[in-house]
Amino acid sequence: MRIAFGPVLALALFLFAPARDARAQQPFVTDDADVTEKGRLHFEFSNEFDVLQTSSFPNLRQNTASFELAYGLLENVEVSVEAPLITIFNARGTTPRTAFGLGDTNLSLKYNFLKEREGSRRPALAASFSVETPTGDADRQLGSGVADFTLNGVLQKTLTERTTWRVNGGAILSGNSLTGAVGLSARGVVYTGG
Repeated sequence: MRIAFGPVLALALFLFAPARDARAQQPFVTDDADVTEKGRLHFEFSNEFDVLQTSSFPNLRQNTASFELAYGLLENVEVSVEAPLITIFNARGTTPRTAFGLGDTNLSLKYNFLKEREGSRRPALAASFSVETPTGDADRQLGSGVADFTLNGVLQKTLTERTTWRVNGGAILSGNSLTGAVGLSARGVVYTGG
């Protein structure tokens, strides 16, 4: 087997080159190209625990438990609703010491317009549109206080039986990416990737 060292060297230089300063957060949207089968329900639960940056003080830590219910509306089309339960742990002397409650509710529509086929080099492609409604209490930092509109695309390719490569890219068309104390409060168009 021959290995082309030019692309490998370029990738290594890019990944290991020294960086001056970088600020980051969790990826905005990470999704797969699969959709719920028509007429079926699909439930997902995820939990994220964050130790917040010092710039978030007096917020110290945040736990986000997300509950998502998807329904296969049509062939290759699903609709879903996601509601996060947020807990924000604050520094001593802060009122409230702990903020707890429902965050902003997300409503999504996803369409898988190209399925991956076994033996083909062609990847699966899907697109989704989401509206995050301001249902969380913004005064307690459980919600952003604004509606968010997001468009996302997914490219997915199975590499081996146990390895699948996914690329997400899109834009927050308006609103912000704030979920509790995590995210960016800047408004306007934000291009995303993951």
